[in-house]
Amino acid sequence: MRISAVASIVALVGVGLLAADEPLSYATHVRPLFEKECGDCHGPKRPKKGLDLLGAGAVAAMVDRPSQNEPQVMLVKAGDAQASYLWRKLAHTHSEGKGMPRGLFTATRLPQEQIDVVARWIEQGARP
Repeated sequence: MRISAVASIVALVGVGLLAADEPLSYATHVRPLFEKECGDCHGPKRPKKGLDLLGAGAVAAMVDRPSQNEPQVMLVKAGDAQASYLWRKLAHTHSEGKGMPRGLFTATRLPQEQIDVVARWIEQGARP
C-alpha cells in the first residue's frame, strides 16, 4: 500500500498536480508533453505522415478531422478519447500499425499518467 501511495504522489507531480476536474488545455497540458515525447517526428519542420503536433494550427488540424491512415476515424474526436485515432495510438490499443511513440526498432509506451492527460484533454472537448 505504501508503494502505491508513493507512486500516486510521483504521478501527480509528473503531470503538474492536476486535479481530476481541472480543465485541461492543449497549450498548457498537452503540447509540452507532445513536444518532449513526439516533437522529433511530429514537429512543424518535417512532420511524419503530415502530422504536426506542435505547429500553430495543430489543434485545428487534429480535432474532429479524419485520420490520414483511417479516414473513417477522427484523429481527435472531441469528447471521446476511445474513438480518437491519436489516443488509440498512444495507448497502444489500435489494431492497425504500431503504437506511438516509435523508437528506433520498436514502439515505446508513454507513462500511463501522460496517456491519461491526453485522454482527459480529449474527453473535456480538446480545447486549444
